[in-house]
Amino acid sequence: MSAEPAGSDGRKRILFGGGAPAALVVAHFVAHFVLAATIPRWWSQRVGAAVDGRLATGLLLALLLALPSLWTLSVVGGRVARRVAGGPVAGGRRGAGA
Repeated sequence: MSAEPAGSDGRKRILFGGGAPAALVVAHFVAHFVLAATIPRWWSQRVGAAVDGRLATGLLLALLLALPSLWTLSVVGGRVARRVAGGPVAGGRRGAGA
């Protein structure tokens, strides 16, 4: 008799898949780190070319592009602060603006 329970080979094959899932995970991490190093440098070159290397123009462009995100952040932050303080969130009714 075998020391392993019946069907354990099938479970190992399903769980480990002959190494393919591990290879996909490794490939994913390698691609992530390569892209994390490459994309910011590429983007900075594109923006630098768009503003002709002028710092003031680049800062103004960054501020204009960031305004919608900053407005959203301020709205969310204000709602959280009011909710923590126990004040009205929307329309004067607590819990109305979820």
